[in-house]
Amino acid sequence: MTKNPDFANWVALLPPNTAAADTNLMLFMIAATWADRIKSAAGFSEDNPTDINKCGPVSAQNIGFTDHFRHRCWHFIDVAFAQDGTAILPPTPVPNAQERVDLFRPALGGNDEDLKAYDLSWLLHLVGDLHQPLHCTTRVGQGHPDGDAGGNLVTVMPGTSTQKLHKFWDDVLGPTGADTKTVAKTANKLAAADATKASDLNVSHWVAEGVQNAKDSRCTAAPLGLARGHSL
Repeated sequence: MTKNPDFANWVALLPPNTAAADTNLMLFMIAATWADRIKSAAGFSEDNPTDINKCGPVSAQNIGFTDHFRHRCWHFIDVAFAQDGTAILPPTPVPNAQERVDLFRPALGGNDEDLKAYDLSWLLHLVGDLHQPLHCTTRVGQGHPDGDAGGNLVTVMPGTSTQKLHKFWDDVLGPTGADTKTVAKTANKLAAADATKASDLNVSHWVAEGVQNAKDSRCTAAPLGLARGHSL
């Protein structure tokens, strides 16, 4: 991780007097945010300037830290589904998060230390992304024939104000910058995860589970006016 050009900034984020035993763990966690940090960092460009969330010719590369593209299309996989009888679904674009994880894993066993550091930062991030159901799918319908961009084109009202469905899911445990104790308290209210699934390293299984979770949740079914009794 020390080869990442942002490493000094990660160290600066550590709380004062962080115990040595916690330092590496916290740096490991911060490294997982790097793929989001470069979205607003100077010196990085969009893969496809005309549609920043779509892939471009540079999106297929894996060259390490000489790569100064943001690769927003790596953060998700748009597996399409429909709930209104739409028969023709768009193909799943490539590259995507699943394809990248499968690409990065073997690279970590190579001899290129720069590439391994780059791929590790991305891998840490994408594993998390793929466990957010709306990073796994796009819902196709009459209003969105190309899909709803993982809920980014859907507005919901979880309380008294509206927000994008994707952001609602992102913030289930708390918004960006939320106090860690508050996030932990919210997480502890969730049903316990099936620990046996932790050994399933097949990325396609993670994606399939995310797609099914998105289909099953009433959050996805509501185009506007999210019920307070939503299920997640």
